Amino acid sequence: MKSIRIEPVGRDVVLIDIVCDCGNNCLTNEATQEASFKHECPIGIAPETHLICRCEKKFRVILQGTHIHVSNA
Repeated sequence: MKSIRIEPVGRDVVLIDIVCDCGNNCLTNEATQEASFKHECPIGIAPETHLICRCEKKFRVILQGTHIHVSNA
């Protein structure tokens, strides 16, 4: 991944914007099939989000209260 942008939205939600190595940042949430530049990730409620790029590279976002893990899936 080239970059990650995290934007807090209130106390329990962050918006995640990941730029893939291919340059695309309109990723698709595997659970909802929603494609977006920003993905809403609730802290502690649904702690794991799986995103996929058009180039088929996958990313995993895990929110753990005080910190966030973003990795290739």
